[in-house]
Amino acid sequence: MQLVHDGVADRTVHLSAISARWSSRSSKHHIAESWPHLRVEECRTCRVYLKAVDLRLDGSAQSLVDELASVELGLWAHERGLDKLERNLLGL
Repeated sequence: MQLVHDGVADRTVHLSAISARWSSRSSKHHIAESWPHLRVEECRTCRVYLKAVDLRLDGSAQSLVDELASVELGLWAHERGLDKLERNLLGL
């Protein structure tokens, strides 16, 4: 995985659990060679992550399918002490 600052559009995620705003400017983005259209977006404040699908790189990507198929990205994040913002259908 590598840290990426690829001009991701600025957006904000509101994290009610810690009453904080997670700005894409203050987060880290990680990508893996095996899933170039997916990235792990990490909030440095509360140590949570989410997976984002970049449709610019793969316009036919299916977020639910890719979420389940890319379990190694979640394992990678978990090994670094990150918690997932929301679990998927399999509870991962």
